[in-house]
Amino acid sequence: MPDAPQFEIGSCIPVLRMFDETEAKAFYIGYLGLQIDWEHRFEDSSSSPLWMQIRLGHATRETPVAEVRIPVKGIDAYILFSQSQADGLSQA
Repeated sequence: MPDAPQFEIGSCIPVLRMFDETEAKAFYIGYLGLQIDWEHRFEDSSSSPLWMQIRLGHATRETPVAEVRIPVKGIDAYILFSQSQADGLSQA
């Protein structure tokens, strides 16, 4: 049996740009119930972009659905290989 093609899953760290810090915090912290792990600004100015790590403590049925996409290199070749192997096994 030939070796399967390799694929690589990249690290997934969503970085979401927000234009209004107050509204963003109201939504993510107030409405969704996420918690702030840390906040950082590269310059000591409120006009400097805020980097903030948030996390979900728990979800409820009222929590809106979110989607995060993860780029995976080489997955198409791996799927084709897996399908060809499965086809070969089913014909045996």
